[in-house]
Amino acid sequence: MGETLSFAENARLVNEPDNETFNPFAVRAKLPLGRYPVLGEHEHATDDYTKLWMQAFSGQRSRQRSLRTAAARFLMRRLDGMELWNAFCRVQQPRATLRLRAVRALAALPPKPRTASSHVVVKSAHGPLAVEWIAAQFQPLVVVVVRHPLNIVASWMELGWGGCSLDTNPKIVERYVRRWDLPALPPTCSRLSRVAWEVGLLLSVLRSSAEAHPEWRLVSHEQMCSDPAGQFQDLFAALGLGWTDAAEVHLARSNRDAQGLVTMRVAADQPERWRKRLTGDQVREISGVLASFPVVARLL
Repeated sequence: MGETLSFAENARLVNEPDNETFNPFAVRAKLPLGRYPVLGEHEHATDDYTKLWMQAFSGQRSRQRSLRTAAARFLMRRLDGMELWNAFCRVQQPRATLRLRAVRALAALPPKPRTASSHVVVKSAHGPLAVEWIAAQFQPLVVVVVRHPLNIVASWMELGWGGCSLDTNPKIVERYVRRWDLPALPPTCSRLSRVAWEVGLLLSVLRSSAEAHPEWRLVSHEQMCSDPAGQFQDLFAALGLGWTDAAEVHLARSNRDAQGLVTMRVAADQPERWRKRLTGDQVREISGVLASFPVVARLL
């Protein structure tokens, strides 16, 4: 979605500026906040988190050349999953290793771009619980992309994502678990159930936020896959973006098989892909967890 929108006339993409796995400044900005910062529309954010988004919406990509940034990226390539989990997901007494603290110290705010594009497309996967704060602070046109929950869970399981202890995060418990009367996950539950719970939470927050803001665009991934060129042309028009031949070529090139984090897939295969990736027992376990989320249960 982000890549295709960036092929609009005079547009550029800033891809996941808040992703701490590859952006040193995201490490610095999010260490006090966790992987999924929880911020309401009118809440106060840290200076670094505000600067991160200010630079993103100015059109600044996270890549920059300096000795400090090179050193930070060198250290980041040597981080392991447990280091990141302990620093960004651990609920009780988060722990940042010496290596992570060094990344934080070396991280510098990227300089402003020399030339500004008319349209800046900022894509985030870690901002669902802060999306209303982001929208209130910077007034962007917001496009919320949702996908069938079973497809999301299947993807997360294959990629090894999830398991960020969101169900025990005090801010999340106070703001969402009590609001929707969500049952607690048993300590011995499977990884599949934990991933399903987190997907249910993030989808619920995104959909309920979009429903509270009718000026936002709520887009279905499955619907986009049904007719990529036609659906994207409609979305471009709704956002006031100029359709280009480059966007059409990009869609055609992306409509082929690939694996992992490469953003290429056969569009027609995506809506029902979960049927080939999950067993019947897995579908039943996931559905049992998601049934607790009123906003998501109706999507199953």
